[in-house]
Amino acid sequence: PGLALASLGRHSDAIAALRWRERVTRDNRARAFLVSLRALLEGDRDESLHALQRATDELTDPEAMFYAARTLARLSAREEALAALGKVVGGGYFCCHAFAEDAWFASLKGDASFEKLVETARARHEAAHLAFRDAGGDRLLSA
Repeated sequence: PGLALASLGRHSDAIAALRWRERVTRDNRARAFLVSLRALLEGDRDESLHALQRATDELTDPEAMFYAARTLARLSAREEALAALGKVVGGGYFCCHAFAEDAWFASLKGDASFEKLVETARARHEAAHLAFRDAGGDRLLSA
């Protein structure tokens, strides 16, 4: 709920939820993601970046990396955010609408590298959609 609350602009509620989750979460990587988001909302950029580095060390999940990229963009860590987004797209996460519409990526809008990543994600999303359709996926969903 912390991420959802933060995305809704309910920062006080998000901080409280994140603090609670930090206390009960045993997984170090998950806790580091929680700390990073909480620190961002509290205005502690250094703690947020440090926790995010711990969370993303050797991270291979492109969707999880998407959330790291999102946080990096919000922290105005431009180069790091773009590098993370490159890993996201390279890893097969093509949620191009989220890239283009998420307010946390506002600091990257207009950057040629960001726009190229969005376009690559859009093209790969479309190719996946066409492959799904051509393989009869639409029939499976309507059955």
